[in-house]
Amino acid sequence: MEEKKNTTEMRSEKVRNIVGQMPRRLIPAALSVIAAVLLLCGGIAYFLPYKEVYAGTAVLSAGEGGRSVAPLKLRFLEKRPSEAMEGMSLTLLTPEGDFSGELLTLESRRDTLGRQSASVAFDAPLPEALYGTETAFTLSTPPRPLLYRILKAKR
Repeated sequence: MEEKKNTTEMRSEKVRNIVGQMPRRLIPAALSVIAAVLLLCGGIAYFLPYKEVYAGTAVLSAGEGGRSVAPLKLRFLEKRPSEAMEGMSLTLLTPEGDFSGELLTLESRRDTLGRQSASVAFDAPLPEALYGTETAFTLSTPPRPLLYRILKAKR
């Protein structure tokens, strides 16, 4: 046991100096690997699409059935968009089927029930039975790079 402890003391000064130092090429190689990993993560975040989806309930305001632009009152469940962005699509989930359209406007003010006024241009005419009834909806943003979302959250 004592022989193993003394092996470092038995080496010459030059050998102890070499064993005690970190190899010169190790630090630049490690920094290169770390930089490559960070660039790879940034590249993945840039090319990975991210799509935000909001959910809640909607009430179609009283109006004429069958028209393509409909006024809505939207109540979001958890998170809510700050403003209407171009390309946001809204889908009403009804027993009669799903009705999709593009969100045109979204007011930032909320009424006493926490609903926001919005107008949506639907692809197909809506049945008159939907007007005045509460129905579920999903609102989704157009896909953007995940890096955009990460940088937006930092502001």
